[in-house]
Amino acid sequence: MNYDNGPIRRRDRQLDEASARRLLKEAEYGVLCMQALHGGGYGVPLHFVWDGADGVYLHCAREGYKLECLAAEPRACLVITGKNRILPEAFSTAYESLLLHGEVSAVTNEEERQVALHSFLEKYVPESGERGQHFLHHAATRTMVLRFRILSASGKTNRGKES
Repeated sequence: MNYDNGPIRRRDRQLDEASARRLLKEAEYGVLCMQALHGGGYGVPLHFVWDGADGVYLHCAREGYKLECLAAEPRACLVITGKNRILPEAFSTAYESLLLHGEVSAVTNEEERQVALHSFLEKYVPESGERGQHFLHHAATRTMVLRFRILSASGKTNRGKES
């Protein structure tokens, strides 16, 4: 992953790469931001799993506006945030965020699709066991798996006062 905090104006708020990797592994969802078909932007919150290297898997229905937008322009951003906490005494917010720039493509290799789908089970419902496998078997035909190839990443944080 090309992790570069160079563009961040507030040097004191840079998220270190180890924290960025933790956020990629643990965050619950991200917002996929793409070009709308008729101009402007379009963003959708999605669950995701990181492949541990330069890819993030997303899943969705096999048709829809998001897929139409990505077919027209596969370059996109994925915005990921960790836990946030309002700091009323400081008129601020404690946060961690990560901005990924990349390209999105459909996963067509069935073995890779299955690995990605099993990764979703492991991350979001690790205790699902056989029931989860049964669900995947029936949902797989209705599910599109996308791969967001990370071209660059940067992160920002404000941890606030330690409690």
